[in-house]
Amino acid sequence: AAMSQIAIQAIGHDQMFQMNLQNFPAMMRQMGATVEPEQSVNVRGKQARLLSATMRDQSSGAGMRSLNVFISEVNLWIQVMGPEQNAAQLQQTLQAILAGLQF
Repeated sequence: AAMSQIAIQAIGHDQMFQMNLQNFPAMMRQMGATVEPEQSVNVRGKQARLLSATMRDQSSGAGMRSLNVFISEVNLWIQVMGPEQNAAQLQQTLQAILAGLQF
């Protein structure tokens, strides 16, 4: 119902994970997205970073919301994307995924 897309990436190399984490905000800005300030979050006892961005289609004005959680200790990147108007459902989807993780 939220029309969401979900991606979960486990990255085997610490350096590659850190590079993705560091480059993500700039990459989103280059694509024209508005990137919100990073938030620290706790995911099942592990420190993580939440990066949220909104991309807007210039012709239609429609927005696409992207919620990204980077969990450094286990090199896991979780992304939930969908229409901006479904932001509440996207957040619920992300929370359900995070709650179900087992390390």
